[in-house]
Amino acid sequence: MFRFTIRDVLWLTVVAAVLIAWLLDRATLVNELARRREAVKAFGAHRDAMKAELQAMKDWKSLFEPQSSGGMFGRGPATLNDP
Repeated sequence: MFRFTIRDVLWLTVVAAVLIAWLLDRATLVNELARRREAVKAFGAHRDAMKAELQAMKDWKSLFEPQSSGGMFGRGPATLNDP
């Protein structure tokens, strides 16, 4: 029959405590990772919505910008002498 000393029981207690602490820490890390992945997903959706809104604002702004008359390199405004 096996005979365990106090030292053997204390070592078993230490090993069990380290194992339980490691498992609890691992579970915490897994939960934290899942939470952060959800946050990244939500941020991505928010980013895409903001990009679409910004593009819509740029499109809307272009409706009100004055059209160029050609400027220095273009034909310029029409005159009476144009053919």
